[in-house]
Amino acid sequence: MELLHTATNRRFSQQQIVTIRRSIAAEILEESPYLRRPNFTRLHSQDLERMFYLYDELFFDRHASKSLDGSPLRFRVSKRMTSAGGKTTRTERLVRGRVKREFEITVSGVLLFQSFQADDRPITVTGSQCHNRLEAMQRVMEHEMVHLIEMMVWYDSNCAASRFQSIANRFFNHNEHGHRLITPRERAYTDHGIKPGDCVAFSLDGNPYKGFVNRINKRATVLVQDNKGSTYSDGKKYSKFYVPVRLLRRVG
Repeated sequence: MELLHTATNRRFSQQQIVTIRRSIAAEILEESPYLRRPNFTRLHSQDLERMFYLYDELFFDRHASKSLDGSPLRFRVSKRMTSAGGKTTRTERLVRGRVKREFEITVSGVLLFQSFQADDRPITVTGSQCHNRLEAMQRVMEHEMVHLIEMMVWYDSNCAASRFQSIANRFFNHNEHGHRLITPRERAYTDHGIKPGDCVAFSLDGNPYKGFVNRINKRATVLVQDNKGSTYSDGKKYSKFYVPVRLLRRVG
């Protein structure tokens, strides 16, 4: 299998990686109707698809796409993923006695757009500093491509395992398998001083409420004590509200 041989044996130099990445970024910016600059403000699944096939051509001689062997590969920009920068999934179903595979690569639009705002801290993805959203998106795509390749060649994929890290390092010079993109939770604290556990007040339809922040995703989940609400582990009853962080005020 050509993809097995390529993934197992090929290695790129640091300069080769830098040069190819820059050519991919330039081509994406030139062709995309959505990405107008490195710190883009719009992102479409077509951009992910185009990026994947450029990486496949220039790093893997198109062996990744050929190994799909007709299995669909879809791309999605997630508006809900608030911790993972990307995700690669495989779905299998039995159709007329044969296993049909489908793959999907998802990239978190939430984390990309939360990051690279004015005065933000440095952002690293897979161990290297990124200077804009396009660079971060490339690192996420590189990571997800290794997941896809492992799924197609070895079935299982684990970014904490040595095989994954060897491929990611030889092809892309990754020395970590995580990211430090800015999450909604971090943004809530840096911009508004709000974190889980804080007592907060807010208004809804002209009515005042007071509760505590249970979690923060795109919005804050605030629990307000209410005898008609659901019982939680502390034995008390609460009603749950999803509130934009900017509308919360710390109290107490």
